Amino acid sequence: MSAEHEAAFLACVLWNQDILYKTSLTEEHFLYGEHRRIYRAMQKCADDGVKVDYIAVCDRDAEITKGYLVTLGDKIA
Repeated sequence: MSAEHEAAFLACVLWNQDILYKTSLTEEHFLYGEHRRIYRAMQKCADDGVKVDYIAVCDRDAEITKGYLVTLGDKIA
């Protein structure tokens, strides 16, 4: 999967977290470290029963680049 495809998928999850329950992807499928971190944090949100959004994702991993996370929406707009 390319960086652009990974980013677009993550952006879709931010818009509709139900995607997490319908995919067989795991963090190992992500080639780019930042995307892996973001996906792992999204999974933690889902496991905790918390809505997957920018704040919750950042709360799950303080090392996520917040500026990059916010720009993910541009990948599918």
